[in-house]
Amino acid sequence: MKNLQKFVVSHPTGNTFVRALLNQLKNQNQLEKFFTSIGAGEGANPLITSFCREKRSYAIPDKMISRQWMPEVARLLSKGDQAKKRQRADRCFKALDKKVSSELTTLIPKILHAYEDGCSSSFSLAKELGVQCSYELPIAHWATVRRLLAEEAERYPEWEPTLESTREPEEKLFRKEEELRLADRITCPSKFVLDSIPLEIRQKTPCQISPFGSPPCEAVDFERSPKNDILKLLFVGSMSQRKGLADLFEALKLLKGEPVSLSILGQPSM
Repeated sequence: MKNLQKFVVSHPTGNTFVRALLNQLKNQNQLEKFFTSIGAGEGANPLITSFCREKRSYAIPDKMISRQWMPEVARLLSKGDQAKKRQRADRCFKALDKKVSSELTTLIPKILHAYEDGCSSSFSLAKELGVQCSYELPIAHWATVRRLLAEEAERYPEWEPTLESTREPEEKLFRKEEELRLADRITCPSKFVLDSIPLEIRQKTPCQISPFGSPPCEAVDFERSPKNDILKLLFVGSMSQRKGLADLFEALKLLKGEPVSLSILGQPSM
């Protein structure tokens, strides 16, 4: 293929959407390197594969993966309150960003694709090297998030400790702004996220929406259940008011006495 654009992708932990991007780039022969903390690809050492398991495994050749192990291993093994855990997570993002910068001069891809909080240093170097900076913003801009969560803190003061984004340090917010400023293109999962980006950034930087998706669902015919059947509800996600958990509890109170059960799967925020 002529004029093939090679990508370097960076993400500290990987997720379903990162895997989809990596698979697509690999299939199109456009993936140069994937930077992450812990990860195993095809043909990896069996010890690495057994340690990473499915959550940190990728369907790309292992030689395409560059790892930054120790900060993430230290975070996973550490104990402490949520503030300390956030600090360790930030260190993982910074360490990976520096690793990308250290190897970028050797790789010199056409495009560096990275995510919020993890690319201010590598984007700065990419600009010097003439590498295009592709930025993915998975959630709303920090100023919008802070405004909305401040309202939630007023509604449910006892849940305020779960609203982590209200206490992010200024240095971290500066890095977020620097990443947006350096980006040559910004990708968002929704119009809500897109509209949250400051207008001056949207006016000068091409932005696009790539919605989070799921396989199509076939229509299902539901029959009315007998009255003694229990309606079973499942909540999966961060156990915080950012996800509306307090409102879910209040809704369940309204159904007191009704045949309803609620199961919650997630990590407590406090």
